[in-house]
Amino acid sequence: GQEYFPRLAAMRDDGARVVRAINDQIRLMRLVAAPLLFLALALAPLGVPILYSGAFRPAVTVLTWMIVADALRVPSWTMAWAVLAVRGSSLYMLLETFGGLSLLGAVVLGIRVFGLSGIGIGFLVGYGLYYGAVWLICRKALSFRLSRTNSVWISLTMVGALAVQVVSLRAPHFRTLVAVPIALIAILLSVRVFWMEHRQPTVSPAD
Repeated sequence: GQEYFPRLAAMRDDGARVVRAINDQIRLMRLVAAPLLFLALALAPLGVPILYSGAFRPAVTVLTWMIVADALRVPSWTMAWAVLAVRGSSLYMLLETFGGLSLLGAVVLGIRVFGLSGIGIGFLVGYGLYYGAVWLICRKALSFRLSRTNSVWISLTMVGALAVQVVSLRAPHFRTLVAVPIALIAILLSVRVFWMEHRQPTVSPAD
């Protein structure tokens, strides 16, 4: 939320609270983002021709690879904002420069190897490198550790998104049949967590 950055800046001298705040924000974002990600994967082949035209159908593959990359982009941005809030702009700019160059290089290489779909594949590879760099900086500079639950959710989201993408490449008509059930499961799990917390507000949010 909008209060995330000011809250981190206010507690920058308390390392334990900073780590907790980052994990809480990642947790909130993945509870919201994971269902949307799978819904987007399911609906992209239908939405692109409707919103634009059938001529844009080849762009679906690019778009879906970029959606898969969102599984890494969301936690990456959350951790990167923490670096800015706690360590200042110099380290943050260095990190963003690395991320931009990684993304550019991965996309250029992807286009040369895979053609049009290489844009999306490069996007995923670029954000994979960016995620690794942000995580490493947070670990070294902020003594950050992902909570076990966050680690499992991020991993499962990536595995699920990649599974949908692989299935769609081999059998495009099965994309929606695979993605919709996963999206429904993610929605139910997220709603359950929010509901349990509403009933029991003292439950530790980072667990």
